[in-house]
Amino acid sequence: MKAVAAAVAWEMSQEAIAELEKKREICMNLDGAEAIIEATDVEINQRDIPGWLGGQRRQLTVALEVTVTEELRREGIARERGEPYSKYTYLSSGFEITDKIKITISKNTQTDDAVKEGIITYICNQVLGTSLELG
Repeated sequence: MKAVAAAVAWEMSQEAIAELEKKREICMNLDGAEAIIEATDVEINQRDIPGWLGGQRRQLTVALEVTVTEELRREGIARERGEPYSKYTYLSSGFEITDKIKITISKNTQTDDAVKEGIITYICNQVLGTSLELG
């Protein structure tokens, strides 16, 4: 019994666990003897990896790294600062959707560095801006 418990706990591959979940039983070879493990004989636990979020549906498992890096934070700031220049704002201001514009963004000590460090191109591309200045 100890050999079976150890094999299940430490030696089962992800493929074997998936097969056990699907077929509700699996046959394991333990020192030349066959042991049939049923899904009701075991408890399958999933552990989260710090900094990652995961989910499983049927036989597909997905894990996403959710650590916010400085680069992601700055991209978020750029998207947030560029959002007011939406299609609706464009059209309600008398612009055509293909018009190119010069952009001036109010200075903000929390976001100025992000805007200065390469985010300008992103914002300009999103709204057909020819330039972007902090004013």
